[in-house]
Amino acid sequence: MGLFVVALIYIDDVILAGNEMGIIDHVKRFLDDKFNINDLGCLCYFLRLEVAHSPRGIVISQWKYVLDILSEERVLGSRPSAFPVK
Repeated sequence: MGLFVVALIYIDDVILAGNEMGIIDHVKRFLDDKFNINDLGCLCYFLRLEVAHSPRGIVISQWKYVLDILSEERVLGSRPSAFPVK
């Protein structure tokens, strides 16, 4: 497989991913020359997605987002039900 870089752009946020860190660094330098960007480091949260890194790859979840919703609705300690409750 060849070298590649993927850019995910949402308004003024950009995520760069690829299979070679040298190419990603080259793209970051190019973007910084043109647009004066800030490198925020390794991705942890983006658009309510939590990104966890491991030696085997990444895991994406919305666990924190779900907990925030449950807490906001004051149902954080609720138990699951085997049948619908009306």
